[in-house]
Amino acid sequence: MLKRQTLILKKPALLYKKNEEFLPVLYGDVHSNAVSLAGYLKENGVNKGDRVAILMENRPEFVWSFLSIMYLGAVAVSLDIQYPAAQIKKLIFHCGAKAIITQDSLYKLADKAGVKLCVVADNKSFVKKLKAYRDDAGPYAGSIDDNDLAALFYTSGTTGVPKAVMLTHKNLLSNVEAIAGLNIADEKDIILSVLPLHHTYAFTSTLLLPLYLGGAISYPKSLLSTDILECIKKTKTTIFIGVPQIFSLMHASIKEKIQAKGRAAKFVLGGVGTAFLFLRDRSKVNALKGLYSAVHKKFGNSLRFMVSGGARLDPVVAKDFYSWGFDLLEGYGLTETSPVVSLSTPGNIKFGYVGRALPGVEVRVCDVKEDGIGEVAVRGPNIMAGYYKLKDETDKVIRDGWFYTGDRGSIDKDGFIKLWGRKSEGIVLSNGENIDPEEIEGWYSKSPYVKEIAVFANVSAMSVGSTQLAAVVVIDEEYFRKKKETNVRKRLKWEFENISAELPTYKRLKGFEISKEPLERTRLGKIIRYKLADIYQSLKVQGKEVAVDGIDSVCLSSVSKGALKILSQMVGREVGQKDHLEIDLGLDSLGRMEVFMTIQNNLKIELNDDQAMEFFMSSTVGELLEKLEKYHAPGREVPADIEEEVSWNEILREDPPQAVLKKINVKNVGAIVKLLNLLLVLLLKMIFKVFFLMRVEGKENIKDGPYLICPNHASFLDGPIIACALPFKVLLNTFFLGDSKYLDRFPLRYFIRGMRLIPIEFTYNMVNALRCCSYVLRKSRTVCVFPQGERSIDGGIGVIRRGIGILIKEANVEVVPVIIDGSFKAWPRLKTFPRLSRIRVKFAKPCLPSGLAHGEKISDLSTDDIVEGLRKKLVDLKESM
Repeated sequence: MLKRQTLILKKPALLYKKNEEFLPVLYGDVHSNAVSLAGYLKENGVNKGDRVAILMENRPEFVWSFLSIMYLGAVAVSLDIQYPAAQIKKLIFHCGAKAIITQDSLYKLADKAGVKLCVVADNKSFVKKLKAYRDDAGPYAGSIDDNDLAALFYTSGTTGVPKAVMLTHKNLLSNVEAIAGLNIADEKDIILSVLPLHHTYAFTSTLLLPLYLGGAISYPKSLLSTDILECIKKTKTTIFIGVPQIFSLMHASIKEKIQAKGRAAKFVLGGVGTAFLFLRDRSKVNALKGLYSAVHKKFGNSLRFMVSGGARLDPVVAKDFYSWGFDLLEGYGLTETSPVVSLSTPGNIKFGYVGRALPGVEVRVCDVKEDGIGEVAVRGPNIMAGYYKLKDETDKVIRDGWFYTGDRGSIDKDGFIKLWGRKSEGIVLSNGENIDPEEIEGWYSKSPYVKEIAVFANVSAMSVGSTQLAAVVVIDEEYFRKKKETNVRKRLKWEFENISAELPTYKRLKGFEISKEPLERTRLGKIIRYKLADIYQSLKVQGKEVAVDGIDSVCLSSVSKGALKILSQMVGREVGQKDHLEIDLGLDSLGRMEVFMTIQNNLKIELNDDQAMEFFMSSTVGELLEKLEKYHAPGREVPADIEEEVSWNEILREDPPQAVLKKINVKNVGAIVKLLNLLLVLLLKMIFKVFFLMRVEGKENIKDGPYLICPNHASFLDGPIIACALPFKVLLNTFFLGDSKYLDRFPLRYFIRGMRLIPIEFTYNMVNALRCCSYVLRKSRTVCVFPQGERSIDGGIGVIRRGIGILIKEANVEVVPVIIDGSFKAWPRLKTFPRLSRIRVKFAKPCLPSGLAHGEKISDLSTDDIVEGLRKKLVDLKESM
């Protein structure tokens, strides 16, 4: 490679940013710097076969440091700069490094490794010292054989301890030559270097390949997206090599910008995009690049294609990039294969596949099962010499010249390879079912509320020796804020139930815990799976107990200290600024409202509706305190303890806001409205009786209000079914509470008053929902409330919301439990259209709050007992049908 470089001495090899511009380093300078550093190392005792460690970021000095080691015939050992000092020292001892080359900012870390010779490649005085060695370009190493060891690479290891992979000169060069043989890159290309070079994927594709081709390497100032995009545009980068995590983030950003466009623009993009995509598939003409010119402009006009490797790329991401006019190639390889085994090429992409084997590389699938999937084995000049000092481990994976990768895969009739996960990472449940965790993660990642998810086999608490699928989930907090959704766990449960319904039972998640920290990954973005069980259990314990972040109370104002004390008393433990109000403190929207009102009352804070909403939408304790400081009037005394508990009785006796009251008509129904109601009910009754054979039992239990009707909830049909089942006279005095995202929309919004609908945004307006119900009940009217708060995923009786318990207790009215049987079969939650099914409705006898919970006085009744009592009534009623 050094000989090649002497032929193009005046051509730019490296491009790096200094001040405000990107400067070139010529091939001639790279060559002379490599030779000079080799001379210095030789003079200081480094000889052929010696190990030399490199601890350095991606930068020009890394290139000539590596080449200098090759020039000596020594062995390069590139180390991860994110390793702690103890780990670096351990690896240095393991490989027996004689010297370490580093950069100024990492000198302290490198110095702790205990190597006698520590070279700081970018140190100004050292750079001057190197000039003395430029004229001495002798062949320091003598002859170098193809099978001489060139480098040791420590595998990142997602399931255990890293191992050192021995790669020879033949291994590395054969892989580079094979990629070059695909003719997808040449000397005109500029390749972006962002991936850490201690990984063979980055090392081969973003260092060796461009130098071998006579191209150039560009280095962004940092790994910030703005710096990467600036580097691509200003250096006219043509090839961007990354990992799936990078492309997933880019994908999310691009998609969000497209979704933010107006309806007309999205309609045009959708229609024209489909036509242009068809054109691209059939004729290879890429008109999509022009259609999405604004997106392409972000990357400059020079980018030819991108490559994803190091982990599995979501086919949806690949397809979307293709539909936006990009070429996103996917490759496959391992450190042990130097590393590339296969690669797709522009114009020859199969989504979900990792391309065909490279020239000179053989791939086969062994121990193939009935589904056509087996273990991938590879043979060729790129196969490692072995694991350093681990002969037994080497013999396990290299047999008869074939390297057994441990990856599960299949090969189609065209030679394209598809991967199905690692054998070691595959999950075998106690029932014998084999699970690919990446497949399950792909399903549950479809929820926009999920930022990251990792699936593993968790030991069941219900049955000894039984395992079931569980997950550690990192939420997308920005998306939760955007949707004004504060019930994190409830929302995730709803999303996961919907997704689970599309999967076989054994592939469904049976539990999940929410992490505020990103998932632990290798530098190439692979999830470190062997830690998942411990992380899951730790999160479970934190959810039940405590995790105080050690706030410095000295830095807090008296107002914040008072609020923290109130909050701690209410949740029963000390809290910290980083605590999430739901994930850590377990506060759902109702609990959050109680906390906010207690703080507001005790600290005498007056808020308008907009300010109250901003206060309510706080995610963490820190955000809450920040808003508190903004709204609290200075000079007011802060109580040491809670002086004023939240009184739901007082809250519910207040009338709802005027904007809500305008939608509620508690006066006698006029003749026209009565006639319209009658016509609608007759139409609905005809539909339900003819097509659903609806039958109603227990009508004798229905009387004039006030009372609460509490049906189970499994379908969109439930509201109309109750309306048809009630006597018409009772119906005219019955109000239906529902979610505004369903009721306050076309065409229902125009009939809200006439049909007695109460549309409420439950996420942050639960208090108003309860006030509306209380207001209607005080007017001697009846209210129909679905106490589950959401449609059941399986038709069963789900959890009853605590708010209904508060309403029953404080309103102190009778409750009529109702069971609707058959609506789930007729129109379940995940179906777009209803289907025919027999429907039965049964009204139970009215019961007072004391009939749901034990207590002589209403004040003695527990809200939780009322909720549980109501659920039991519904379950018993369902079983009696």
